Amino acid sequence: MQAVNFIQSYARTLQKLRPHLRAGKKLVVAVIVTSLVAGFFESTAILLLWPLLNLVKEVSSGVVSTGEELRLIRMLRDLFPGISSSALVMVMCGLLLFAIGLKNVIMVTSLRFGAALRRKVMINLRAALYLKFHGAELQLFEENETGDLVSVFLQETQRAVMAIDCVITVLQRLSIVFFYLVLMTFLSWELTAFTLMLAVVIGSVVGSIYKATKKHGEAYVEANMKLNAHAIESFSGVRQIRTSNNLSQTYADFQETNTEQAMIDERQVRAVALLPAIVETIGVLGGILIIGFASVYLIPRGTLDPEKMIAFGAYLMRMLPVVSLVYSIRGQLMFMAEGLFEVDRWMDTPQHPKIPFGDKTFRGLRGDIQFQDVTFSYPNGKLALKNISFEVKRGQTVALVGASGSGKSTLATLLLRMRTPTEGKILVDGEDYWEFSPASWHNRVATVEQDTFLFHASLVENICFGLKDVPEAKVWEVLEMAQLAEWVRTLPDGIHTIVGERGASISGGQKQRLAIARALVRDPDVLVLDEATSALDSVSERLVQEALELAQKGRTVLVIAHRLSTIRHSDKIVVMEKGAIVEQGSWDELEKLQGSFAKYIHSSMTY
Repeated sequence: MQAVNFIQSYARTLQKLRPHLRAGKKLVVAVIVTSLVAGFFESTAILLLWPLLNLVKEVSSGVVSTGEELRLIRMLRDLFPGISSSALVMVMCGLLLFAIGLKNVIMVTSLRFGAALRRKVMINLRAALYLKFHGAELQLFEENETGDLVSVFLQETQRAVMAIDCVITVLQRLSIVFFYLVLMTFLSWELTAFTLMLAVVIGSVVGSIYKATKKHGEAYVEANMKLNAHAIESFSGVRQIRTSNNLSQTYADFQETNTEQAMIDERQVRAVALLPAIVETIGVLGGILIIGFASVYLIPRGTLDPEKMIAFGAYLMRMLPVVSLVYSIRGQLMFMAEGLFEVDRWMDTPQHPKIPFGDKTFRGLRGDIQFQDVTFSYPNGKLALKNISFEVKRGQTVALVGASGSGKSTLATLLLRMRTPTEGKILVDGEDYWEFSPASWHNRVATVEQDTFLFHASLVENICFGLKDVPEAKVWEVLEMAQLAEWVRTLPDGIHTIVGERGASISGGQKQRLAIARALVRDPDVLVLDEATSALDSVSERLVQEALELAQKGRTVLVIAHRLSTIRHSDKIVVMEKGAIVEQGSWDELEKLQGSFAKYIHSSMTY
């Protein structure tokens, strides 16, 4: 029953993943057809043993066989009149060699088709998962460690493909077994029936041994993801580990996880290694029982002659390794299928946006941006924003002020269309901003965030990321505006200098100014500044602030403020608390109210 449930789950999962695999029906058909043809020639070659043995008996006894069942010999005698039995032996050997050679050619072809199928499946499955992750809601990256996602993307897709590969291999081998059984039945249906009954008993015994393999597979997934997550986290936090002199504890934690993963892997290898030996031993025992049954019940009664028995035994001996391999693959399949199920689970990741983007072209802000009763809740039900309403006029700088967790950054991600409002609307020039195409919107709306991400690429590639054919003069122009041109000119490779992973080779202030240059190269109408100077020292902050002031000229700007001194000249200040707006107005207006903003002024001592 468990095997039936597993097969059903496996089939349902493959059916669900079929749109993401796109391996090509022709390849699948080619694998199946070539496997069947190879199985036919394999079994035919062995069947030739029966007439060949009869011919050998003729040569040794001098008595020509006339049995009705030896039609092939009679056909050869009719085809070659007067041919001797010795010559027929050579002809039969030639036919046998031809059948085996043709089988091997076809089997190699089948394996090549299978390899091409696996390659396409691997490429398409990882490509589909890559797009799924990049198209997911931000919660995917906020609620899961990067190591877990990388593990699924690389290792679980590998196991998923191996699970499909196992099925291909089983189909190839079972096609051979099918023809074996057909011809074994032709030789002796009684012995074949006894063999099948014995196989059912042996299969039930061996099947119980495979149950443990599935548990090892589940444990292996969890341990592997845990190890990957720890390694990636420790490599990303190498500075913190060194400055806190905590390598010994970090290493101890790693070794604990490393040892746990290795032990689970060892148990899996031991279990898989034990299975072929058990299967082979049981198979030999079954062979002995089959020989005993034939010797006691069939040969004495004349229903099975020695030549047929030898041919039957040849089929059986050829079939046992195939059956053993199939059983071995079954254990691997149960282990590898966990990867397939895991990939399927991640393929169900909720996608962004929940409602489709429109196809209108956003050509730049001409009027204003209106937030109308905007509400946003996270998937877990936590309310982040409630009935947010305010207006940003063209050319204005509007600052968002509030304590951490008040909803400022969430509001910015909504404007950047990285999240979808749960309720309410954001209107741009009177139109729902969701109606604009992604390309046109993000070409006119740019952001500079607190944590600037830089790719392991050149400065110019980071600045022009997502754009094509940007003139070098334009790059130098935005570097001047970001106050980076002088520094870049001192670099040996200039704008083609490679920055380290995540920009590890440059300072925080330089990273922020590169982010400003990246935003300015798009010449955006709307600029979102998300606490762009909060993590900088005073010197770097001054340089970045000067660059930001240049960047804001002539643009509509939404600023998330950390230091109130940076928003002194904002046209409007929106004060937020617990996801709601409590005050809004100019600096002087809010200061006179002596409300929440006045308290912020007092606590920050900006006077």
